[in-house]
Amino acid sequence: MHFQGKYWQADNLPILPQPVQQPHPPLLLAANSNDTFPYAARLGLGAVCTTLSQLLPRLIDRLAEYAAAKPAQGTTLSPRVYVMVSFFVAKTQAKTHAMARENWRDTDTANGIAFMKSLGIDAARPDFTTGAVGWMTWDFAKAKEICLYDEPAACVERLQCLQEQLPSMSQCILEFHRRGRIPSVRVWESMRLCAERVMPKLYHVPAAG
Repeated sequence: MHFQGKYWQADNLPILPQPVQQPHPPLLLAANSNDTFPYAARLGLGAVCTTLSQLLPRLIDRLAEYAAAKPAQGTTLSPRVYVMVSFFVAKTQAKTHAMARENWRDTDTANGIAFMKSLGIDAARPDFTTGAVGWMTWDFAKAKEICLYDEPAACVERLQCLQEQLPSMSQCILEFHRRGRIPSVRVWESMRLCAERVMPKLYHVPAAG
């Protein structure tokens, strides 16, 4: 990627440095609310979304709306959509849940509601979340229904299902540490287990030669 060392004016907003690559580097817009998906498509932007704010089958609908929206005249649509999933894997489901539970404590529900209210955010906004409340107010029972916390074989199965349900998904982003309470060494172990026992089941790597 190459940049030109001068200001680039966009709606009177100076942006430095100016990209000189043609076509310009792909741009991605974070998409949470319903309206953002077709909005990104009309601008010719890719989208980054998460199952924490748009559950299946709602996300299936959002990606269909993204695909159906036509880009504005003169823009080049980047059809790439990245879907982020809160993820953790251990050797057994019981071990996975024991560790992942640390990021979803019972006290988080009340704290989450208070924090969102302090920012003037309505946690019940239906086009932002999956129902009555947002992820900051979930307990672990709710989180484990939506997030992917399981043993390797179950993770493979659910990720394959996600690929089938979201055929327009360009990449799935696995977020291993939503609230940062799990010791780093355990997160590294989970990443290693994912690389060794989950990813090879999802992607076929041809033998050398």
